[in-house]
Amino acid sequence: MKAYEKAWDLLSKINGQVIDDEMWNKASDYAKKDLKRKANIVIDEVIGTEMLIDEDTYVETKSYLAYWQEVRGLLNAL
Repeated sequence: MKAYEKAWDLLSKINGQVIDDEMWNKASDYAKKDLKRKANIVIDEVIGTEMLIDEDTYVETKSYLAYWQEVRGLLNAL
């Protein structure tokens, strides 16, 4: 899964439902900020634990960290 897709996947899972463009655009700044804050907590936990990105993708520690940092960057840019 690409970092951009993973960022949206995390937001949707934390939100409890898929977030589409219309839903995101209608959300308040507070709701967006709070959802991103929660997703960043998850990313911090994942970075602190070496694991598979998904069942098909195992990366070495260096690129693993870069992947999650990219997900964080994309998430925060939303």
